[in-house]
Amino acid sequence: MTKEELAEFRPWYEIHPDRAHLSDENILTHMEPELRNALKIEEEGYQKRINQVLRWTFDNNCPYMVCAE
Repeated sequence: MTKEELAEFRPWYEIHPDRAHLSDENILTHMEPELRNALKIEEEGYQKRINQVLRWTFDNNCPYMVCAE
């Protein structure tokens, strides 16, 4: 994704206010340095960018995002 594409993301709670009450869960994960560096362009807010990317893949039916309900 380009910087411009990332800048177009809106917080998930604005797009899905019905889910805003759900609590967050901390996880530990490892990612490739190239991906980490792209998300941490600025030190502040990189967790938010990670969540936005994951939310986008989920909401757009990415085949890698399978939700067990």
